[in-house]
Amino acid sequence: MAMHQFNRGELAHWLGVIADGKTGTAEPVPQRFIDALVILRCIEIDASGTPVVTDKGHLALRMESAGPYSGL
Repeated sequence: MAMHQFNRGELAHWLGVIADGKTGTAEPVPQRFIDALVILRCIEIDASGTPVVTDKGHLALRMESAGPYSGL
């Protein structure tokens, strides 16, 4: 399996773009991020080919927005 190299926060950024429904904007979500988010099961591709955020993806977004060490 190929390892992807992403900068901190990039996956969360693109997951947020997908969750906000802004996938048809001027800057489309790069395929490598879609592939990684599918592998991580944060998104699924529906019958029309549109990425849809899963429950795991929503949880990841909540955890990212909480910030480091929140709730400890």
